[in-house]
Amino acid sequence: MANRRINGSGFNPESKRIGLASRNVDSSAGVLELHPVFCLKCIEPKWGLSKCTKDQKVALLTTLHELSQMTWSQILHAPRHGKGSEKIVVSSLKASIPPQLKDIEDIQWRAFRFFGQAPFVGYRDHTHKGLFHIVWLDINFQLYNH
Repeated sequence: MANRRINGSGFNPESKRIGLASRNVDSSAGVLELHPVFCLKCIEPKWGLSKCTKDQKVALLTTLHELSQMTWSQILHAPRHGKGSEKIVVSSLKASIPPQLKDIEDIQWRAFRFFGQAPFVGYRDHTHKGLFHIVWLDINFQLYNH
C-alpha cells in the first residue's frame, strides 16, 4: 500500500502510526511556520498574574489567543508595538534571571505588548520550537528601560 497522508497528519497506513507531517520542523523555515504555544509555568511571582488587574488579565488572555492564531513568521514581521515582539538584551533586565533558567544557554528574551504598551517578557524554548515561556508581566514598566 502506498504511503498516504490523511488531512496532512502524516498517517502511514502501513505502520498504523500517526506522526508529524513530513515537513522538517527543525529547519528555520519550518519553525517559523509553527504557531506559538504559551506557557505560564515560569512566571515570577513578583511579576505575575497576582499583580494584574482584572482588565490586564483579560488583555493578556486575549493577546495570547490572538498570537496563537499567528505563525512565528507573522509575529516576527509584525510591528513590535502591535502584535509583534522585540528582542530584550539580558543586560537591560532589572530583574534577576530565575534560578531554574540560569543554566539554559543562549536564551533570547522577547517582549510582547498585551495591555496598551505594557509587555510580557519571556523566551522561546529550544527543545520545543513553538513553545514560549512567559517569565515577567511588566505592567508597571520597571523590568527594563523602555
